[in-house]
Amino acid sequence: MKIINNNIEEQKVNFTNAKLLKEKEFGVNCSMVYDFDGKIDEGGFREGGGGWRARTFNYNKTLNYACSAPTQQVAIDWILENFYIHIKLDRDEDMWKCELYTINSGNRHIPTGYKNYNTPEEAKESAINHVLTCM
Repeated sequence: MKIINNNIEEQKVNFTNAKLLKEKEFGVNCSMVYDFDGKIDEGGFREGGGGWRARTFNYNKTLNYACSAPTQQVAIDWILENFYIHIKLDRDEDMWKCELYTINSGNRHIPTGYKNYNTPEEAKESAINHVLTCM
């Protein structure tokens, strides 16, 4: 019987990419925020009548000194929706890489240097950074 790994967590974008997203007018509500020192603040959770619950805001719009801390997948979806760039995660033997494609002009490949990464999270973070710095 296959052993199922449920030890998976949502990965937030790093502080550098959070700042780039803010510069590009990312405005999706998030439950977490980076403060001006780059520390994650889980202030999006508060105690309510029934216990703890998530509270989401567009921190990029409401706080000048902070950046929204979206998950990598939310950032990837936002890039696809707004800039028509598809980020494709791929595994080559024991290394990870991301490839970029434009979807509004015949799935044209965008060269990224084909770097290999140890984890899928590192590969996605690099791809997000590449898109946001090259736009």
